[in-house]
Amino acid sequence: MPIVLITESLLLRNTATDGRILRDRMLSGFFVRMHARRRTFRVATSVKGRQFRLTLGYWPLMSVHDARARAMVVLAQCR
Repeated sequence: MPIVLITESLLLRNTATDGRILRDRMLSGFFVRMHARRRTFRVATSVKGRQFRLTLGYWPLMSVHDARARAMVVLAQCR
């Protein structure tokens, strides 16, 4: 799972369609899953020793900036 800075231009030019996960270099726990028809923003962390995952939204309906901001809120609530 590559760790990259997730940006709008990265999502535009990346042609991965195999469900690949790109983890964000800026925010630990925030990632995007690259499918053939959509890009899914997700967050993953642990809460009280249990794994927690949440789908934040889909690109381009949600921008990378909005998804990262929402991920920060979710991660802060989990901690």
